Amino acid sequence: MTPGGRPDVSVIIPCHDGADWLRHAVLSALDQPGVDVEVVVVDDASSDLSVASVADLSERVVVVRQGRRQGANAARNRGVDLCSGRYVQFLDADDVLLPGKLSTQVSHLERTGADIAYGDWCFLFHVGGEARIGPPQRPGQPEDILEAWIVGWWYAPCAALFTRDAVLRVGPWDESLPAAQDRAYMLAAAVAGCRFEYVAGEVGAIYRRHDSGSITTSDPLRQRRSHVAVVMAVEQRLRSDGRLTPRYRSALAQAYLDSARKLYRYDRTQWRAL
Repeated sequence: MTPGGRPDVSVIIPCHDGADWLRHAVLSALDQPGVDVEVVVVDDASSDLSVASVADLSERVVVVRQGRRQGANAARNRGVDLCSGRYVQFLDADDVLLPGKLSTQVSHLERTGADIAYGDWCFLFHVGGEARIGPPQRPGQPEDILEAWIVGWWYAPCAALFTRDAVLRVGPWDESLPAAQDRAYMLAAAVAGCRFEYVAGEVGAIYRRHDSGSITTSDPLRQRRSHVAVVMAVEQRLRSDGRLTPRYRSALAQAYLDSARKLYRYDRTQWRAL
């Protein structure tokens, strides 16, 4: 713990009806040697026993309940307001950190002065009632992070660690977005000029993929429209800042074409516009 009792890392976990997974997520955040961690769980009006599943774990776990459902991004923003760590880890209630993930990335950020460190992770697939872990995902370091995010490059949000200053610079998560939330946030960080650094090595996180119940599978049109809205917002920001270079125009064109292809079967009007 830093002088004055401030934790090294705040792990912010939004949760809605996550009783099956939340306890495992919180325990994985607490089991991080070499760093002092606080865990802020923001329960988004769960109707199950999510809160009860973590109530007895540790005095380092703070649980806040929202009386009405406001969405994961509102919960993340509430967590940012409440946390006090020098670094911020966003962790969904069904994802897991592996031991050493936080200390490795804290050390990297302190050594390099970067704003965001991200590393390798694995998918955990749930299909037909069975769980299967996939091979390590190694995203590497693109030449231009903003260009990469525009055209669809991605890493699991749990694979990244932010400095608190970077979180404040990026600003709040967009509470109007029903999907593509992490892509919007990472794009906002790239547009804001945050420095991303890839930390190669051991897998640091497990990102869970379900075969049903996600926005992607339950409402693909909403998912695709959200991605379009995210790209349009980036174009508007770059245009207003005088940064819409040929390189970014090309990236945006590629993103719009990709979105048009995916929208063809759902929304011919927006397909034609794109």
